[in-house]
Amino acid sequence: MIERRALTLSPSSASPIAVWVCASDMFASVGFELRAALKSCGLPGADVQFSRLVTLPGESDLLIQVVGADDVHDAVSQLVELRRHTPGCAAIAAAVDLDGPQIDRLLAAGARDFLRSPIDPGELRVRVLRALGASGATT
Repeated sequence: MIERRALTLSPSSASPIAVWVCASDMFASVGFELRAALKSCGLPGADVQFSRLVTLPGESDLLIQVVGADDVHDAVSQLVELRRHTPGCAAIAAAVDLDGPQIDRLLAAGARDFLRSPIDPGELRVRVLRALGASGATT
């Protein structure tokens, strides 16, 4: 069983939710847009960082990968390492023109959910809350 730390979604939270958005150079602009959407979609207390897809993020509660067809291998490798080093970190794949088998590979490697690009901010918020195991009834 994967254990996650208890999350409090409030601006006064002593320990902010650590979120990493990762993307390859090709999709860095999508990654930065996703990062901005996360910061503005009503997740109080979230600390949102950006890194390259091949980088294993530091201690985090949530990893969101922006993944295109040429990135699936690197994304799977990152998920495998994430599960090894930070098993309680939730992961979501933001799919850019991926087919079913490619999404299946990401889910099998440890992504809990996926989004299709272009990303709707409302859907993003719901999926992030679900991945974090938090209630959508936060203010």
